[in-house]
Amino acid sequence: MTYGYGVRRAHAWPQRLAEQMQCPVENAGVSGDTTAGMLARFAARDKTVRYTHLIVMGGSNDLIMGLPVEQPLAHLRTIIYQAVQSGMEPTVGIPVKPGRDVREFALFTQDKYDMLEQGRAALKEGLLEFSASGICKVIDFHDFIEGQADVYLDGLHLNEKGNRLVSEGLYGYAKRTTTQTAGEQTKAE
Repeated sequence: MTYGYGVRRAHAWPQRLAEQMQCPVENAGVSGDTTAGMLARFAARDKTVRYTHLIVMGGSNDLIMGLPVEQPLAHLRTIIYQAVQSGMEPTVGIPVKPGRDVREFALFTQDKYDMLEQGRAALKEGLLEFSASGICKVIDFHDFIEGQADVYLDGLHLNEKGNRLVSEGLYGYAKRTTTQTAGEQTKAE
């Protein structure tokens, strides 16, 4: 979802957020990636670039592949620990819920849909527990699109409207919670 699958890069929420915040936001999302790939990319990032904030969201693809929720939780916790060690202020995003129309795909039976919903709920619970220590903030990305019509391309990926709603929600959140100065760089994974 971070990559902006199915929408022009200029319409993906990280680019929109950069425009709203008037500061650089690096979109490091890779479509179809798992949290294992995210962790590998985060560990291999250019450490000469000074990032002040990290927004990391993942786990849906792990769950779709049938991996246990403990796996994306472990990877996301490791990314958060590494971000803190690097001086970043981390925020972890809970992925959006699957839309009902995702069941139109042959690979998404009702059982698969239910498994993804249950996995997302367990992921949310685990991330909220982890954040209770104060190591990171948590944002449920679904809150930004809740009750809105026509926000999905396919039931998994957000369309332009969905990306706009997420960027607006994150911008409002950032304005309330940070005092980031223009020119500092944020990384979106």
